[in-house]
Amino acid sequence: MLKITPDPPHLSAEAFNDDLLQDHATRTRVLNHYLGPRPASAKLNLEDALVHASSVLRSANATALEASRGCSDAQRDLVFAVLHLVDMARELVDQSLNNLPAR
Repeated sequence: MLKITPDPPHLSAEAFNDDLLQDHATRTRVLNHYLGPRPASAKLNLEDALVHASSVLRSANATALEASRGCSDAQRDLVFAVLHLVDMARELVDQSLNNLPAR
């Protein structure tokens, strides 16, 4: 049988783990570059803190949803439970933002 696409390369367990570690380090560097670690002592006003929290919760929602795609049924149920908690927290943050007095 003639195959159009070749077989993937055979990787040893060590090489596979090294790739995962390198990939994790790359993701961490990218996230730190774009999001930047925020020091706990940074003085944020309430509105900016709520906007940032809403953005973080939106990212957590998208991340959990993407992670659920490769899960088994039981694991997917746990991810959906986390999604529900994130949605509830985001709703509270968004509601708090809407109730802030206008500047």
